[in-house]
Amino acid sequence: MLSHLLVGAYAIAAALTIVAFWSQQGGKQETDLKNSASRSHLAAELVTAAILTVGGLGLLLAASWASLTTGVGLGMLGYAGLNITGKYVGERNKAMVIVLIVEELLSLVGILTLLSNL
Repeated sequence: MLSHLLVGAYAIAAALTIVAFWSQQGGKQETDLKNSASRSHLAAELVTAAILTVGGLGLLLAASWASLTTGVGLGMLGYAGLNITGKYVGERNKAMVIVLIVEELLSLVGILTLLSNL
């Protein structure tokens, strides 16, 4: 089904973006991974990326479990996006706020697409 392929591709793209973002952040001095809260946040983001990757690949391969796995990953992504948006609003970083709003909308569409095909 085309809609599942599109959601799978989005899930994989989102996962790759998370990994790329944190790879880029790791080189910045203001990223404090000595702080336990920062390390747990990074771990949560990487688990989200892993679930999105597994679920997205599953959708591309038409695996029976993939809709549930991808839905969980998109839900995790949605929570992370909502959670961090306030930080970027406070910093007046309009570009990141726009990226996060688009991410939220695409994740919601992805979840609704998967639910409508159950």
